[in-house]
Amino acid sequence: MATLHVKSDTYERLVVKAAAKNTTVDDFVGPVLEQLAGAEPPSAERDRFFELWMNVVQSRANRYPAGFEVDDSRESIYAGRGE
Repeated sequence: MATLHVKSDTYERLVVKAAAKNTTVDDFVGPVLEQLAGAEPPSAERDRFFELWMNVVQSRANRYPAGFEVDDSRESIYAGRGE
């Protein structure tokens, strides 16, 4: 890990902002530095993962009969449990 030098007053403001978000300064500024360095933002990685997952879901769609719908209502999940 490398060291990054910033003005002490800037660092103190970052400490306050990070603490307000219940995180560390490293975790608070890390995503911004990654973006400045040209790394892929976390949201793009999440979007790519979601797209891959949806491809898997769609590939399974033909396993069910036409018009099939899952009854995932609270009533069906807890049926017969005395509620």
